[in-house]
Amino acid sequence: LAAAIIVHALRREGPFGAHSPIEDVVSLQVFLITISFPLLLLAALVDERRRSAERLRQSEAWMQMATASTDIGPWQWDVGAQRLWLTDHCRRMFGLEAASTPEAFLDTIHPEDRARLGETIRGISSGKSPKVDEFRVGTDGDARWYALLTHAEHDPAGNPVRVSGVFRDISDRVGAQLEAERLRQMLLQL
Repeated sequence: LAAAIIVHALRREGPFGAHSPIEDVVSLQVFLITISFPLLLLAALVDERRRSAERLRQSEAWMQMATASTDIGPWQWDVGAQRLWLTDHCRRMFGLEAASTPEAFLDTIHPEDRARLGETIRGISSGKSPKVDEFRVGTDGDARWYALLTHAEHDPAGNPVRVSGVFRDISDRVGAQLEAERLRQMLLQL
């Protein structure tokens, strides 16, 4: 637009070409200054969006690194979109693909715990938020124990909007408890 107006002004046509040369130059400069402010603001907004996206990528990378160095796996369930989000570490904990579903997650659960945890997950989707639920993943020989901790966010009507939480690997604690129970039983027998 600016280039077309400049060409017309040089040809002495259009709104910037009908007056004296000084008036034409002044009016053209006022027009270009007026056009430059929105363009500068637009450039600033685009740059701010780019920087925000970079900060978000860095934040996600830090979160991925932090969770990978611990025994927890954060997750979030968007009730409206019916979408499950898991960190990379959380997916590795359960051997899940990038696009995971609650059903794929339930398939990894120990058969004896699957029905109970399925009820817990259905309760989470309907807004009931259990404090802690413990379950096994894998088979008896190589089962790992996890604790499920959740928090639900509700809309003003009380319907769940988003449920988030963490899976925590508690296999060492459960193993120690089982070993202590086995030793207690041996002691009682003695």
